[in-house]
Amino acid sequence: MNEEYLKEDGYFRVIKIISNLEIIINGGTMDGLNEDDDINIIVPGDIITDPYEYDKKLGSLDLIKDTLKIKDITPYYSICHKVKKTVVKQGYLSQSVASLAASTMTSLTDKIVEEEVPLDIIESEITNGYPKLTEERIIIGDYARKRF
Repeated sequence: MNEEYLKEDGYFRVIKIISNLEIIINGGTMDGLNEDDDINIIVPGDIITDPYEYDKKLGSLDLIKDTLKIKDITPYYSICHKVKKTVVKQGYLSQSVASLAASTMTSLTDKIVEEEVPLDIIESEITNGYPKLTEERIIIGDYARKRF
């Protein structure tokens, strides 16, 4: 994968792992990012070209490791964390009706609760904390990109 292409196409890098809850990427407000933006941590794939349009570059076929949210942002870097959303049912619905509603959509009285959850990272790259030791962990140098 061409490094210059990645920079031109809006990719950033994981530059620091603060803890098992937070990482830093090298993109900030000067790069068009905003607080609460979703960021995909990816493994860049092959560049996809359109053979019918003079091999026009359409993007790349990336593998998404995880999706994080920008928690704090500066002009040149962003602190990201993983957020789990849970729908808390409100009201006096019967159990069967509540189950049906949960599988389709939320009602106006439901409350969405966001909770910070641990990231899957490599222990030797952490500044503080204890990560999970599994495959496809987030490491320094991983690419990150604003989620579309």
